[in-house]
Amino acid sequence: MLYNSFDEVPVPGPHIASNFHPSMIQDFYRFHSDTIIDFVKLQARILRKFSVGRPLTTNLYPSPFLPIIDMVELSTYLDYISWDNYPTWGEQEAPFPHPFLSAMQQYNRGLKNLPFTVMEQISGFQGHDLLGYLPAPGQTKLWMKHSIIHGSNAIYFFRYRTARFGQEQLCYGILDHDKEKTERYYELQKGIQEIKEHAEDFTEELFPAQVAIVHDIENARNWKHQPISTGLKFSPVPWAQLGYDVEMATWFSGMNVLNVNTHFRPASTTDFKDYKIIILPMYTMVNDVVFKRLEQFVREGGILVLGFRTGAKNLDGWMYDSPIPGPFTEMAGIKVRKFEAVGNQKIKFQFRYFPGICSKICEILEPTTAEVWARYTDRKKFYKGSPVITANHYHKGRVIYVGSSLESLSFVLLYRRILKEAKIPFIFYGQNVEKIFRIGRKQNYEIFINHSGKKSLAGLKILDPYEVRILPKKK
Repeated sequence: MLYNSFDEVPVPGPHIASNFHPSMIQDFYRFHSDTIIDFVKLQARILRKFSVGRPLTTNLYPSPFLPIIDMVELSTYLDYISWDNYPTWGEQEAPFPHPFLSAMQQYNRGLKNLPFTVMEQISGFQGHDLLGYLPAPGQTKLWMKHSIIHGSNAIYFFRYRTARFGQEQLCYGILDHDKEKTERYYELQKGIQEIKEHAEDFTEELFPAQVAIVHDIENARNWKHQPISTGLKFSPVPWAQLGYDVEMATWFSGMNVLNVNTHFRPASTTDFKDYKIIILPMYTMVNDVVFKRLEQFVREGGILVLGFRTGAKNLDGWMYDSPIPGPFTEMAGIKVRKFEAVGNQKIKFQFRYFPGICSKICEILEPTTAEVWARYTDRKKFYKGSPVITANHYHKGRVIYVGSSLESLSFVLLYRRILKEAKIPFIFYGQNVEKIFRIGRKQNYEIFINHSGKKSLAGLKILDPYEVRILPKKK
């Protein structure tokens, strides 16, 4: 399509025909992002001129892929990352699952691969017009510690005293409207005392990990306007499309539940050689520079895990004139010519001796050099018996291809096998217990977090409801 001037370019929005050209929507998202980043750059230039030497930040959106802003580029104009952490908000009936919260913490830590600030940490139960879930005793304290354990070195609570008037008079803080000290006040006070000594030792140290889930802003944008499957279209409010966010967090959750320290890093700036395993879900639009670095990573012995619809498009939004996974075909040792968008149907498959469940998109994999790790077993589908997960040797490394969206337990089964190959230790304590390893200046730490309101077992340890147990270890 050829335009004579910028005035002829339409702004994507509601209209009577089908949706706009996908490449036009992608370019509009890029333009929108560039405009916001230019504004941040302008503000940063002014502030640095008149406030010399003072650190600069701005609090990023709670869910990282909700906007289409390139947060990696935006963060280059900031001295450190800060964000707003609300595990529950408004009329939610329950908090977000803890692997989702861990993924969001790691996303913000991973933008610069450095400690971050929580500019707004939940301190009560909050909303503007509607209220819902009331945090249980001990839960607000847990969320504070959870932020610190995942990389925060500074926390500002929102808010101290609840506002008596204005838009946020329903945003309950540490104190209520009457200024009397509340249970929340004493709970947070106790939590700070409990973690203070250990936090001072490890918060400024790097968060160690041998595994990274890798995200990409171009693909986050692409999946917003072209989700393909109704299962990847999730809009809790009309202006938000969070299908990519939820799917990425699901891929993260398997490692989180197996208690493997895992980074959440951007494809554009991550040095893949820092890791043994790179997990790259939903990488539909391929950046040639990133592809070359990934190929080198696998060639030299790394393990790369790819997801469905990998390698379908270039950055112009044009489909490759070759089957999926496009440029990754030789590395992955497969081709994909057929797939079904199954929405939220639960499709059965078999992983060795274990049954699994997948959904959203089901690709029918055609191995060329890859071995089959899992096959569809669902009698309702004509492709029963076809491969859904494969693994291929490529030079010194491995490429695992996952042709569908797995449920969390199925990811656990898959990751167990991959971690064993990579010789990375893991352990499963159930869906409610999270274990994190931190390196401190003086000591190292094993940290056990019980996200449940009931007692939970972590090996021989009995954790109280919402307990965070920090065990120092000699270096």
